[in-house]
Amino acid sequence: MKEKYLFLYLKTWWWHISTAKALERYFAQNFSDTEIVLADGFQETNKMVQSIVIDGYTKAQTYGKWMYEFLYLCNKSYPFAKLNQHLMSFFTKPYLQKLIQQERPSKIVIFHFFLVKPVLKALKELWLDIPVVTVVTDPFTGTRTRFMEKDIDYVVFSERIKHYALDLWVAEKNIKVFPPIIHEKFLIPIDKEKIPDIKKLHHISLDKKVILLLGGGDGLPKWKTILKELAQSKTGAHIIIVCGRNKNLFDQAHKIKSDYPQLSLQIHGFVDFAHDLLNASDIVISKWWPATIFEILLCGKIPLIHTYMREQEKWNVEFVVDNKVGKYEKNIKKLTHIAAQMLDGDLSSYQDAIKNLDLKIWTKEIAEYIKSL
Repeated sequence: MKEKYLFLYLKTWWWHISTAKALERYFAQNFSDTEIVLADGFQETNKMVQSIVIDGYTKAQTYGKWMYEFLYLCNKSYPFAKLNQHLMSFFTKPYLQKLIQQERPSKIVIFHFFLVKPVLKALKELWLDIPVVTVVTDPFTGTRTRFMEKDIDYVVFSERIKHYALDLWVAEKNIKVFPPIIHEKFLIPIDKEKIPDIKKLHHISLDKKVILLLGGGDGLPKWKTILKELAQSKTGAHIIIVCGRNKNLFDQAHKIKSDYPQLSLQIHGFVDFAHDLLNASDIVISKWWPATIFEILLCGKIPLIHTYMREQEKWNVEFVVDNKVGKYEKNIKKLTHIAAQMLDGDLSSYQDAIKNLDLKIWTKEIAEYIKSL
């Protein structure tokens, strides 16, 4: 009889979902004695709560950065973090309890901290003793809300976040460190001789350097200003912008293209060929999203970061800057100037630094660890 594992995620951040799906794929391909049930923890939660948490999360990052940073800072406070836990538990526990009763999993893996408390309360009320492991998807930073429970197992993606958890009195035996999980295809380098074929396939200029603007599913903040600065900088580069689900960005990018006919600008909405676009590019202008940045680096490309959330993402940006694998510049005029300088200069020092990171994907090891618990 197959063991059943329940994987729980929220749609607040793409990396929560992609990490869960990468592990699900590995289990399906390599462990015939297990069955993975992948579930959205908000599936039957009040629609208003879903909207506040999921849509509010996205909009706060894009349009109300100060609000997101303030709330993140508040979550470092124990009373505030505790209140958040109880509120989320109140709204999510009924569905999670029903799901656990229905599926009767032998293990539960959680990919978002909002689901930890309600799952533990549901198990207690059901008198079930099921191992619970939380995968902390942010590689370098955390708040108290991620480590409120001391007696469950944690998978973390850096020594830095491990020490943060230890400072919050999580036992060392409950913390396991692995490199981040990224889609396996990013580990397979594309032969340089095939790059022209990729460029032809996606109608990318063969005789120009390529700048890719990539900001995840919701696009980049200040994208309009960045595009205008690139148009006025006369870099001569072929520019690709991926707008994701941001229709406003998509429409405005087309307007900029018509306003600057000399600009070699290619516009995409949501794509499933980001891997191709990354390999065809020379420089990638991005905000800090862990999945995006690690995908850029695994493709051997140079990230140029123009924005991040001060509380949540400071250490993440320091990882890029301190390892000399990319640059951070919040001033957009300076940022476009740096991009132009990079394209005209020698990129080998960045490329060597990226190789020295020796990035690996340990999906196999994480899956085996979860199975061993």
